[in-house]
Amino acid sequence: MERSSAPQEIRQCCAEGDKNSFHRGNATRPQSEKSRKSTRTGFLVGTTASGEEAGKNQKAGALFALAELGQLEFALALLERMWPNQELASSSAIWLVNEGLKHPDANIQFKASALLKENSGLLKKLTNDFEWPDHLSWQWKPCLNVYARMQIFEALLNCLRSELPGKWSGEAQGRFIVFLHRMMSTDEEPGIAIGAARALHVLLDTYNPMDITHTIGEIL
Repeated sequence: MERSSAPQEIRQCCAEGDKNSFHRGNATRPQSEKSRKSTRTGFLVGTTASGEEAGKNQKAGALFALAELGQLEFALALLERMWPNQELASSSAIWLVNEGLKHPDANIQFKASALLKENSGLLKKLTNDFEWPDHLSWQWKPCLNVYARMQIFEALLNCLRSELPGKWSGEAQGRFIVFLHRMMSTDEEPGIAIGAARALHVLLDTYNPMDITHTIGEIL
């Protein structure tokens, strides 16, 4: 399974961890690759090796390490607790959700989509755009588990409703419309296709076409 590029905060944390050594008694030796990954997961308990509270980047790096070690399901379970408490950036959480959606296991797909729905109120960026998994950004995935697709559709609607229409940027408005149109056009599940069509109808009546026309063209 091809792995997408990790967010900058995760790469930064992993790079910082790779520079360090670990200590046993008075002896110090460079860490092996496996040891580095295992050390990163120590951040999951909430503290660093020195006993200090782990920061957002460090916790994100720990989840990334778990995913690298083949423990994606465990990482998603930890994310379920950490994301609502904003213990890591939403961009990092979305990276992990993206990995879950790409996984061939339907249960993992469902877990990732459920996390997206449950935390849809945290997806808005300071730029009035919103975070969204790369796996879903360029085309809708009718091949995903149907229950996962339903959760993703609801997550998109919840994200849209989390802010007043005029508060979203033109780019965000265009992305909402394009994503809904793709769901409506390609999904064979009536609940998704019809729901997306209704939401799209409301959107096109609500938003200013002058703000979104150029954005839709760029996305398409």
